[in-house]
Amino acid sequence: MAEYQVKLNNNPALEGLMPLTSSASNIAEIQKCERLYVKSLSSPGSRENAEYKLARLKRLIGMPKSGVINWAKFDDEMFADLKNYLTSGQARIDYNEERKSLGLGYNKDAVGGFKQNTINGYHVLVRGILKKMTQRDLGNPKEIRAIVDKAVVTPKDVRHSERPNIARNDYNKLLVYIEKLFNSKRDIDIRDAAIMAVLLDLGLRRSELVGALVKQLTVAESGNYEIEIEGKGNKVRQQEMSKKASSLLRKWLEIRNETAKAIFYPIDKSGEHLISLDASNNQPRHLSLVSLNWILKKHTKAGGLSRTYSPHQFRYTFANNVLSAGGDAFLLQRLLGHVSPATTSIYTHRTDLKLREYKQKYGDRIWQKRIGELEGAE
Repeated sequence: MAEYQVKLNNNPALEGLMPLTSSASNIAEIQKCERLYVKSLSSPGSRENAEYKLARLKRLIGMPKSGVINWAKFDDEMFADLKNYLTSGQARIDYNEERKSLGLGYNKDAVGGFKQNTINGYHVLVRGILKKMTQRDLGNPKEIRAIVDKAVVTPKDVRHSERPNIARNDYNKLLVYIEKLFNSKRDIDIRDAAIMAVLLDLGLRRSELVGALVKQLTVAESGNYEIEIEGKGNKVRQQEMSKKASSLLRKWLEIRNETAKAIFYPIDKSGEHLISLDASNNQPRHLSLVSLNWILKKHTKAGGLSRTYSPHQFRYTFANNVLSAGGDAFLLQRLLGHVSPATTSIYTHRTDLKLREYKQKYGDRIWQKRIGELEGAE
């Protein structure tokens, strides 16, 4: 697959980043800083995302994936140039062209620059690598520290409307489809049924699911599986699975390769289980975030759902199910692994809307009944 190269003459903002392509005298040390930063991230998903953004930053400034960015030359003006580019419409055009040239999908309807969350991701990447530079006394530590201090991450976007639950009809279809996959004779179908069951049952982040290891599983007193989840900030929580989800996962565990450390790992088109260590980081091979997205997209289409759904929408649906069943925001915060109640409030937004609808529809009736009772009492 050919590597896409951004044309710098179409992107004036990127020209300010060109000093980063200059040869560095301490290439090995700089590469080590990059590796140390990526390795310091807590979850496989975070590490994968950082590696993707690092590779894409290299492509943006015209460097091959094997190239080494001269981080010692990075300054605060480059932060501004990078942000200006990422917020421009040209960034979206380049991104779509890049995905198209690599044979990957892209959102044809998206216009304008990237969302603040994406821009924050690049800022966090640059800041993290520069911090590793200062720890190893590379470049000008005083100047780099000043740059790091200026690299303030802007608050994330809150986009309630872009995080819908799985629609009720689609949810019912999905449950039927998961049962169908469960009865398949193909290992890959049973694996995928277990993946979707776990997502719906536990509301895991996608990085938590792909990074989950067999050693994190135990059997609770109920006979159901219980999993220890290491979430963001190395925050650990325990969650017990339902009887149905446990039975789906149990069938997968019975046929998976016992030597694999990850609960879910890749299976190729021929049906071979790919369980060897990842050569890039010597970590247990697991599903990639991209693979998980593709699995859900494939099955939500095959299941006859009205649209495709992302891993986060499975998580959002789990949150809604908890609240609809009578769970409160405090319980949901613990189940989702949130440190801050403010984060959990994003997931309660739609339930709040339903409460308002309820009050508008039934509030007056309740008062009318009470008034009638009082009048009768007189």
